[in-house]
Amino acid sequence: MLKQTNKTLKILKIIDQNWKEEKTIKQTSENSTNSRGRKQIYSDITLFKIFIVMNLTNITTIKGIWRFLKDNKNIRDACGLQTEIDRSTLSRRLSDKIKPWF
Repeated sequence: MLKQTNKTLKILKIIDQNWKEEKTIKQTSENSTNSRGRKQIYSDITLFKIFIVMNLTNITTIKGIWRFLKDNKNIRDACGLQTEIDRSTLSRRLSDKIKPWF
């Protein structure tokens, strides 16, 4: 498992080095006066990394990846999560983002 964890961390580091975001979440939420709903807390790169971890670890459920991130602080940190993510938030955001990635 440690070998798999090291590979996962290396891949997440490569994603960090190559990901280009035009705006940060903070800038986006401050500049949008017409936005509806909740403010976006987790960036797209964080969700993409969680999606990659799901695929690398063969986790197929939101509950499974939520538990995995809860138990693996180093992976959670590498994904950009300072604290544990709420399971309902993870489910909602991943379901919104996964569809375009397929």
